Amino acid sequence: MPVYFIGEDENGCSPIKVGVARDIGRRRSALQTGNPLKLRLLGW
Repeated sequence: MPVYFIGEDENGCSPIKVGVARDIGRRRSALQTGNPLKLRLLGW
């Protein structure tokens, strides 16, 4: 399973979520549900 890095799109020094998931797109969508700012995949 790949390691991913997800952060807020609009803020350069926001916290970054580091995790492991089989479906990174699905994981980003799940995290987006609880965040008012847009999240983006920073790397994997």
